[in-house]
Amino acid sequence: MFLLGTAWHVHGKPVAEVLRSSYETSEDGLFDELDFVAGRYLLFYRSGADDSLHVTQDAFGMKSVFYSADKRCLSSHYSLLREVTGCKEPFEDVLSLLKRKITNNMIPGHFTPDRNVHMLTPNQTMNLNSFSWRRIFPREAYEPISVEEAVEAIDGAVSQLLHQIDQRLLVPITAGLDSRSTLALLRCESSHQYFTYGKASVRSLGNDLRIAREIARQFRMPHTTLHLRGDFGKTNEEKEFMSHLRKVTIRRHSFEVAWQYYHHFDDDYLHIRSNGYEVARRYYRQAFALTEDLSVEGMARTFSRFAITDETVFDLSRQFIQQSQLAEHLNYDPYDLYYWEHRMGTWHASLLLESDLAHDSFILINSRYVLKHLLSVPTDAQEQGLVQKRLIERYAPRLLDFAIN
Repeated sequence: MFLLGTAWHVHGKPVAEVLRSSYETSEDGLFDELDFVAGRYLLFYRSGADDSLHVTQDAFGMKSVFYSADKRCLSSHYSLLREVTGCKEPFEDVLSLLKRKITNNMIPGHFTPDRNVHMLTPNQTMNLNSFSWRRIFPREAYEPISVEEAVEAIDGAVSQLLHQIDQRLLVPITAGLDSRSTLALLRCESSHQYFTYGKASVRSLGNDLRIAREIARQFRMPHTTLHLRGDFGKTNEEKEFMSHLRKVTIRRHSFEVAWQYYHHFDDDYLHIRSNGYEVARRYYRQAFALTEDLSVEGMARTFSRFAITDETVFDLSRQFIQQSQLAEHLNYDPYDLYYWEHRMGTWHASLLLESDLAHDSFILINSRYVLKHLLSVPTDAQEQGLVQKRLIERYAPRLLDFAIN
């Protein structure tokens, strides 16, 4: 086995030792133990069945894997893979969707603008002999639990993680519930560095900044403001920075935010992000009218109203359902898994490639152990975000004194 990246065990166990021990037992035993591993990593291992080499990711797929089955190659970055292998076959279906703005700059499924380059998504292991996927989660149906049980388990797991992390933490504060949940799990500890970015012309960012400053002042937390100008890219230095970032990702988020990270913070920080809670908030169910069963029409609806009649979106979505075996969702909601594996595994992973120039990133709830607990509470509790609210009420109740976006 070879683990590339950063990893911690939610029960405080030595990761290398427990993975080796479980691997020697069975491949399924390895997957069982991986559910307890949090971080941002890739794990390579040889299958005991046929000695083939496999790769799998952390729960959210925060460490990207682009691959070409034709060239038998994989890489952390799309452009690097194309440069090394010479893959240069435009995928017209994807390029057409992006040009027509059918999918809000998202690419359906595991596809990319190159026909021969794909992206591995979470909860899969990929055989590097055949480049075929196999689903490794869920492996069994979940047993319903109470909100209080979930709160206890999640806080216990995150507390163990924080005891093991020896880097300085860089923590954003916004006016949202997700940010507030992270602050509660961190107990608003003043030894971390906190920040908020704002832009005068964007009202929501201005609201974030106002509330963030109030929270930081109330809890006496060191807080920095990153001011976004809006006219980024005019100087030669900024233009050069942007030219590098264009090679880093196929899905632009904010080059100016990456610039601010790079110039304001040391690279030894670990950036704690608050994404991912939406996986257990029935996000797609609440935002769109969807049928009970997963369908290509439902997946198309999550992109835009223009996508719901687009045959290209249907075709790519159909291929992704088959590739990712999304039908094997047991009693988990397939649209929750779809948000987890597609939205987090492609959009969010690509976003992180921009900030990698400044520092590494981590999500406190990025383990299947924690995510299983979030997804096992009653659906009405998920919709209301009750686990997050209970975490805040229990560990930092004064955070509820401030308005939540």
